[in-house]
Amino acid sequence: MFFESLLGLKLDDLAASPDFAVINIPIPDQIGVRSYLNFYSMGVSLVLWNDETVGAVQLHAAGHEGFAGCAADLPRGLSFDMARREVREILGSPERQGEEGSVLFLGKKPAWGRYDLGETRLHIEYAFGANGIQMLTSTPI
Repeated sequence: MFFESLLGLKLDDLAASPDFAVINIPIPDQIGVRSYLNFYSMGVSLVLWNDETVGAVQLHAAGHEGFAGCAADLPRGLSFDMARREVREILGSPERQGEEGSVLFLGKKPAWGRYDLGETRLHIEYAFGANGIQMLTSTPI
């Protein structure tokens, strides 16, 4: 998967990646101690550790946080329209999971599941009602 090859990549080397070579690299958004490169038209955001290394790749469903839907192949045959039950049929039971609910001061939070898949960890954030996926986040283990 193209996104797994981005994990650990230095920001300076990102433009050399075939998937980003023809795209202008945006100025990172700073949120707390993390920097985010948001490629809204691609449905992809990159989380930078120490403002220089790709530590997480987020793939967004259409409309999630203002992103176009990521058109890249998702890992393990997943698709954004899969319900939680369908994800579990493919990946099995998650290592960790959380249910929909509310967090004081933050509001509603969606259900999620975390899967360790070889050298990467896949965090799946479901749309409310768990009838689809709104974001996949891949990080190294």
